[in-house]
Amino acid sequence: RLLIALARKRALDTALHVLSWHEANNHEVNYYHYSAVIDACAREGIWTTATQLFSVMSQKRVDSDVVILNTTISSCDKGGVWEKALQLFGQNVRRREKRTTTSFSAIISALEKVGIWTKALQLASSMETCRVECNEFTFNSAISACAKGAS
Repeated sequence: RLLIALARKRALDTALHVLSWHEANNHEVNYYHYSAVIDACAREGIWTTATQLFSVMSQKRVDSDVVILNTTISSCDKGGVWEKALQLFGQNVRRREKRTTTSFSAIISALEKVGIWTKALQLASSMETCRVECNEFTFNSAISACAKGAS
């Protein structure tokens, strides 16, 4: 609960310190611990730490899900690293996790910011095939990607 509160207060440094303390003292560190700190990273746009923690979860065999993956993708979006966001988005398929509207929205938003409109449109149009519902945010990001790509 402490890590969640720190994440909401955007106290990333303190949240990272608490997480490190738990690990150093051989306390069980689980999904909720990592999720809270990755959420804090996403709020701050600190994609490097978010992706490192996501990797550590896998290395330590801590279960993750599409929610934490989406949060990590969002951190990449906010950090402006669309390539890493796209790589993480691809992990949904390899991990056999269902892509969600949030998954698509996060990656399309990342592509929109750099004007990669062809990939943004391709992903937006594939949502129906994947049986994922588009929302206003997804459509707006795809349209904005087209506008940026055309300029």
